[in-house]
Amino acid sequence: MISLYKKNNQISEGRIYFKKTGWKDFFKAALFIIFLFLTQGCLNESAHKPSAVNGLIDLTGYNFSSQRTVKLDGEWEFYWKQLLTPEDFSRETGQFKNQYAPVPSIWHDLAAHGIDADPKGYATYRLKILVPARPVMYGIRVFSLMSAYKIWADGKLIASAGKVGVSDESMEHRWVPGEYYFQAASGVVDIVIQISNYRCDLGGFWTPLDFGYAESIASMRRIKISFDNFLMGILMILAFYHIGFHTFQRKEKSSLWFGLFCVIMAFRILSLGEQRMLYQILGPFWNISYRIELLSFYIAGSVFYFFLRSIYPAESFRLAEKFTGILIPATLGIVAVLPVYQLGQLIIVYIFITIFYIAVSIAVLFKAFCRGKEGSIIFMAGIVTLLFFALNDMLNLLGLLHNGFYVPVGFMVFVLAQSFILLRKFSMSFVKTENLTRELEIINITLEQKVDERTRELEYERNTLRDQSTVMDEELKMARSIQRGLIPVKAPFENIAFYYRPMKRVGGDFFDFIKMREDSIGILISDVSGHGVPAALITSMLKSFVLQSGEKKQNPEQLMTYLNDSLINHTSGNFITAFYCIYNPGARNFIYCNAGHPLPYIISDHGIEHVSSANRMMPLSVFKSDELEGYNKQFRNSSITLNPGERLLLFTDGLIEARAGRFTKEMFGDSELEIVLYENRDLPIEEYLLLINMKLIEYCQSENFDDDICMICIDV
Repeated sequence: MISLYKKNNQISEGRIYFKKTGWKDFFKAALFIIFLFLTQGCLNESAHKPSAVNGLIDLTGYNFSSQRTVKLDGEWEFYWKQLLTPEDFSRETGQFKNQYAPVPSIWHDLAAHGIDADPKGYATYRLKILVPARPVMYGIRVFSLMSAYKIWADGKLIASAGKVGVSDESMEHRWVPGEYYFQAASGVVDIVIQISNYRCDLGGFWTPLDFGYAESIASMRRIKISFDNFLMGILMILAFYHIGFHTFQRKEKSSLWFGLFCVIMAFRILSLGEQRMLYQILGPFWNISYRIELLSFYIAGSVFYFFLRSIYPAESFRLAEKFTGILIPATLGIVAVLPVYQLGQLIIVYIFITIFYIAVSIAVLFKAFCRGKEGSIIFMAGIVTLLFFALNDMLNLLGLLHNGFYVPVGFMVFVLAQSFILLRKFSMSFVKTENLTRELEIINITLEQKVDERTRELEYERNTLRDQSTVMDEELKMARSIQRGLIPVKAPFENIAFYYRPMKRVGGDFFDFIKMREDSIGILISDVSGHGVPAALITSMLKSFVLQSGEKKQNPEQLMTYLNDSLINHTSGNFITAFYCIYNPGARNFIYCNAGHPLPYIISDHGIEHVSSANRMMPLSVFKSDELEGYNKQFRNSSITLNPGERLLLFTDGLIEARAGRFTKEMFGDSELEIVLYENRDLPIEEYLLLINMKLIEYCQSENFDDDICMICIDV
């Protein structure tokens, strides 16, 4: 699944390549996300829902049959630091201090409503519900009351979780949801709830109660539990598959991080799902359950960023990677050691950290999109959808929304997007197989006849070509020997390596090292247009002119001017691109002149960049030097100074213009080369150049290229 993602996403010969997408596709993805946002809002907000006012909610006109359930939000009676029962209210003489608190809300947010309450403490809530005066079995669904509670309906105790107390020692924490049923005794339902909390920073009424007919409440809970179990099953299967895949394919880091992210999402469902299964499994070990729940949120952003980085290493940010590498072990230590109450106070810190990861992830995706590497637009939409639901969960934690936690749902959309990509890959492979089968059937019908005809023709041609080939082989061997004598066999310094491979026995690529005074070295690399013997002859002339240049070798722009004047009108219409620099190892300085040659790469831990193109002039043997001066295009010197640990790679265009097959226009290109250069930057320079060549062979699926290959690497 995710582990199959590489650099591209076009389907070709059993591999997945990324397909460049346009702004139209990106716009469609944006519309898809906006649709989800609007749908989310429509499902959870309604201006026609009734709300409690001054501790009373009127549901006499509410149609429970069609609208099913209603949320008991609004203003509830609130009695801080008082644990009252229905009996206390029945004999109330005015001694209880009555306030109205908004539901849902957490206690430390009540100061904005003029109520002095702390995260730690206990309180009583009361709400009167006006319902039609007929005998009906009603139900109440409880989801988030922190962190022990009792509920009475019409004076009868219908629910309890943990043990409500006035201190940490006298109470038992038990955070579990549930649905509870009762029959209304009259047209007024009196709900009384006691809540106490001493171990969590978010004590209070997190989400409103759901109220409705008993069958509606039961149906709602069954649907939510079924959906949670479905997501749990999918996530655990994906986690097992991808972590298992990484066990056998250690290089596939994306599988490992995706599998770990699946495990985290599964624990989010275990701790925040309809059944709060983790809290029920661990029972009295409430502290452990709460630590696992917070840990699944605290490290989710870090693990997701590592997953994204494993897909787009060149587009990721090095500082974010280092920060994440420190954050994950630090978070594990904090969650294991810090007291539970203080641990909950860090939620706001990790919310901002998660927002940071959302911003960084969007930046990485945008860079990948601009470079045409983001894969299918569905992949982009799936990730942005997941980030959207993550933002929804954070707004719920901050109390700005009360519509529930939906990161697992967003993750499910993300997984479905990947499944669609795989389905398309397999369907295209199936179509390709069918086409190949039909072609083979047609070929087999006339194969024998064609074989006989071609055999006779080939025998004649073979005999003719054999004679011609013998003569040409001898000539090419001599030409190859001569050209090899023009090319260095050893680098002048240990920190310089080179790789040369002509397309044919002789080629038009040429390089040379020119010894200078004061421990400097001149480095020349050039490429003659065309291939084979004509190009090789021109390189021989170029070598001869370099040897005759004298003191001009001390100044790159003078040497280029001299070579241009010497070669003009002697290359039969061919031109030569060339890059000549004088390298001073002690100063790490390069003085260079560029005659239309591909820009060298500077490789460092911070990324990949080209040498400046400001003074990139015309190739040699195109215009005379005085004509170039008239156009103000004469050859000019430039200079750069590299930092310790950086590399400079000089190369000819055969490296980036290699094609993935004879009949395709798709080239290896700068983007593919940059990824290889960056990911393997720590290799020794000799291995570095050999690995680049191996990657090129893998891409072209052949050791025979369409052009000469020449590379020189200097390790500063």
